[in-house]
This record gives sequence, C-alpha cells and structure tokens, in this order.
Amino acid sequence: MLKESQEEVIRLEKSRDDTYRQLISTKENLDIMINEQTILSEELTIKQNELLKVEREKLQMERQVLELNHVKSTLRNTSDQQRETIEDNTRGEFERNKLTQKVRELETQLQMSRKDIEELSQSYQCLVLEKNKLMEQLSLFEKDSFEIQARVKRGIEAERDVQVKD
Repeated sequence: MLKESQEEVIRLEKSRDDTYRQLISTKENLDIMINEQTILSEELTIKQNELLKVEREKLQMERQVLELNHVKSTLRNTSDQQRETIEDNTRGEFERNKLTQKVRELETQLQMSRKDIEELSQSYQCLVLEKNKLMEQLSLFEKDSFEIQARVKRGIEAERDVQVKD
C-alpha cells in the first residue's frame, strides 16, 4: 500500500513536472508572439509615417502643379515658354503619378500589416486561453499532489501507530 502510494506520488510529480514544462514552453511561445507583434507594430508605425510623408510630398507636388498651371497661363505668348511649361507640367504629372502609385502600394502594405496584426492578436488570445487552462490544470495537480502527500503521510503515521501498538 505504501509502495503504491509512493509510486502514485512519483507519477503525479512527473505529471506535474511535464505540465510545468508545457507551461514554460507555452510562455516562451507567447513571448515570441508578443515580440513578433511588437515588431509588426513598429513596422506598421514606420509604414504609416512613410505614408504620411508621401501624402505630404503628394500635396506639395499638387501645389507645385497648380503653380505650374499658373505659370503656364502667363507664359502662353511664346512657344519657348509654352514648351517649358508643358515640360514642367509633364514632369509634375509624372511625379504625381509616381507618388500616387507609391501611396497605393503603401496603403496595400498597411492593409496587409493590419491583417497580420489582427491574426497575431487572435493567436495571442488563443495562447492566453491555453495558458490559463494550463495554469488551472497545474493548480489542480498541485492540489491533488498535496492531498496525496497528506494521505501518504497519514498512512505512514497509521502504520507506525500500528507497529508501535504491536
């Protein structure tokens, strides 16, 4: 009976140790996910800043195009002036188109980053739930372990009392 109880205690301790190792592994995975989420958040911030910069440049280019349009209307009298104005407008339009394309690319990247963050957040929530379940199991194992230890101790004491009476 004592040997069976001791074997049960050893088995439960091994089970508790395995659960603890699983909990540590889950925590490490959670830390990795948090680090990845932090990196993605930083990347998203960088992309947003780049998008703002491109937007500012786009506005500046649009202002320049408006100014060039004004210059164009005042210089229509001569063909050289017209040609220069057309070239300036063409360059401005080209740059604006380039910036518009860059803005679209950045918006696409931003959407993808947001989607990645959402997926990571969901994964993080799942890991938190898993961690909480493991913590509950660990608590139950510890409680059971203490109860078994108490039973074994009472059994040993009862055997001693029986041996002493004999």
